[in-house]
Amino acid sequence: MSTRIRLAARGSAPQTLDLEPDGDGAWRISLDGQTHDVRLLERSGDRLTFELAGQVHAAHVQTTGGSVRVVIAGRETVFVRDASADAGSAAGSGYAAAADPMVRAAVPGKVLKVLARSGARIDVGDALVVIEAMKMEHTIVAEQGGTIVTVHVAEGDTVQVGTLLVTCAWNGPDGDG
Repeated sequence: MSTRIRLAARGSAPQTLDLEPDGDGAWRISLDGQTHDVRLLERSGDRLTFELAGQVHAAHVQTTGGSVRVVIAGRETVFVRDASADAGSAAGSGYAAAADPMVRAAVPGKVLKVLARSGARIDVGDALVVIEAMKMEHTIVAEQGGTIVTVHVAEGDTVQVGTLLVTCAWNGPDGDG
């Protein structure tokens, strides 16, 4: 089951990014028709270490609102999510496009509960993670139905806005996935 996202580097035309989980930490990623196998090796805060084409790379990834800032080997690219193109490309395609498969913290705080489990099937509205911020509990829920691919946090962790909490594979529009 794939997730399709439309992203555009600032000043460039939108590109289609298809993400398909391929096992623990492995992804098959297609960018405008070119397919790459990527393995996530480590995640710490906004730093990702991954293997692509037999080479190990380090990236800093920060998300704010609808944009994603990526720095690899000193080169910075800022991508903007093209929500209107996401919706249009999803119609009848078998792809889930409305929700980002990378579920991130909306508030800074402490992880009180991790309810998501790798491999578990989830429905819209299922609680994934509970974060305590300013003495209030904030429950992060699934925006679509699907499967938990990876849980990136543990109870007691401190998170910032944008910290990756859970990676999901969303069901397609017909409910399969």
